[in-house]
Amino acid sequence: MLGDLLYQLKDFFFGFNVFRYITVRAALAAITALLFSLIIGPKLIKILREKQIGEEIRNDGPQTHRKKSGTPTMGGIIILVGIIIGVILWAKLTNYYIQLIFISTIWMGMVGFIDDYLKTVKKYKPGLIGKYKLTGQIILGVFIGGMIFFNYQYIIGGINSNTSMPFFKNLEIDFGWLYIPVVIFVITGTSNAVNLTDG
Repeated sequence: MLGDLLYQLKDFFFGFNVFRYITVRAALAAITALLFSLIIGPKLIKILREKQIGEEIRNDGPQTHRKKSGTPTMGGIIILVGIIIGVILWAKLTNYYIQLIFISTIWMGMVGFIDDYLKTVKKYKPGLIGKYKLTGQIILGVFIGGMIFFNYQYIIGGINSNTSMPFFKNLEIDFGWLYIPVVIFVITGTSNAVNLTDG
């Protein structure tokens, strides 16, 4: 939004031409999110400490995680809001990929928020039950996979199920109709890998 407005001023001053570059917009979005986190973060952490909204460590967790007990949780709100503000200000909101990533970020942020809310505010130790988390991840995977697979007119080059393989130059695999299950697997796999490593 702000990036587009500033870019329109390029006719008055050539320096505003930098706002057409994705690197400049991405850097400004990251800086905006960082500044928001640095300014709002300490205030929110103080409020969470005062309300005694802290981490409760599960009994079956590793002993090394016991020292995390009482650590303010729900801090993901800071990151999520920072990202949203940065994207709204600097990204091209008409870009199909930006829209998909934006929806994904908000969706998974809401799943995390519900989990933390149940644990800290409602004092329900397990939080959001695993099958509901998995359901949320699968729904997102079906949505993202379907939006890419069936809306090929928005995809660069019009190839909707081709995937570049990392570490191999110019190697692409066309998954065909298996593309949607692959997207579901990637989203649930990466999300749960992060959950497992975080304890």
